[in-house]
Amino acid sequence: MQVENFSEEHHSEDHGNLNLCPYDGVLPAELDKKLCHVLIERQESQIVELEAELHHAHSKLQEKEAELQALKNCVKRLSEFSLANEEIEDKEEDMKKRDGVDQEKLGFDPTKSMVGMKRTMDDE
Repeated sequence: MQVENFSEEHHSEDHGNLNLCPYDGVLPAELDKKLCHVLIERQESQIVELEAELHHAHSKLQEKEAELQALKNCVKRLSEFSLANEEIEDKEEDMKKRDGVDQEKLGFDPTKSMVGMKRTMDDE
């Protein structure tokens, strides 16, 4: 009879919401329930951390995409500028060729023209 009274006393006492078996043992179902609760809390905490990391990675990705787009725009402008310069240089060369042909027709020799230019000592 003492064993039954001892067992009833321990089952009725509150030990952190765990039911105790005779001789202060924890019931397997209660232990399993507590373990599941701890694991769920741990997983929820990990989920929150992973969501924060995901948000941070997404922000960094957006920054890198914006940086990439800016670089693409810069390359595009430089390419357009380079092509425009080539066209200008081609036009200048064409003009020089035409001017050279025109000057030859007129008998103009740019090496002999000294008006408004400094002469070196050997030209005298």
